[in-house]
Amino acid sequence: MQPPICARHGKPVRNTQLATFFLCDDCCEELSRLACRGEPPVFREFDLIGFCGLCNESRCVKLTQWYLCEDCQRVINSYRLGRVAAEYALQQWDTLVTPSVPHIYLKQVDIVQPQQYERRRKREPAKQLDFLAVERASYQPLFWLELKTGRNALSDMRTFQLDKSDCDDVLNVVKVTGLPALLCHVCVAQEFQPPTSRFIGAGIWWTDIFAMRDSFIEIRRRRFDSGKEAAHFDPTCFRELNVLAKMLSQGYHFALQWRLAREGIPQLYRETKR
Repeated sequence: MQPPICARHGKPVRNTQLATFFLCDDCCEELSRLACRGEPPVFREFDLIGFCGLCNESRCVKLTQWYLCEDCQRVINSYRLGRVAAEYALQQWDTLVTPSVPHIYLKQVDIVQPQQYERRRKREPAKQLDFLAVERASYQPLFWLELKTGRNALSDMRTFQLDKSDCDDVLNVVKVTGLPALLCHVCVAQEFQPPTSRFIGAGIWWTDIFAMRDSFIEIRRRRFDSGKEAAHFDPTCFRELNVLAKMLSQGYHFALQWRLAREGIPQLYRETKR
């Protein structure tokens, strides 16, 4: 028996099933147009007040279903997480960092936007990261900042893991632009308004590519997500954002650029045997 057509792929894909979301009218239209190839949901009924599964706001939403494969359902669910993490990072930067270095601001470069599935023969390396730190008066770019989002606070982690492909993306952007990169882990929590829920930022920590290199532990294969390999790091390489504010006020970003020029691009991971 042929599987249903995945709305994001536009063709039958195995493991396709009914995927359920609670969406407001605007977000339903956005997902239909941008992610699901213009296909309307196969089911959309039952008005209620709750949190929207895309904009994360408390609004009038409806139970909404498309046929989606497991990978596409996970991708669509990630859009809201990405938007919440980016908004929270900007808020925390304005609160904790800007008072110490008002001349440096974050410019969001990689905007989270729903997309339909596109098959690529070869994965293209990233050419930009989530945010670019810029000097306000001269518009001079200073460093990149990449966000990674998860449910665990730093204190709950035995290791911090980052897909090898994500490590490669970070270093490729450093290579192409000549700018150093920081990485932030954003912890998100859930707040419930049954039968819906929303995500809220619950913590943020940062590190740089040199500290990550020095904290590398090993490579492990994920139990899910098609068995991708991930690099594992000692989470003690991360620090609070107020520490970054103090360091930037003392010229840390220039020291990081100097170190990159002197030492070259660090290797974030090494192949390990288990």
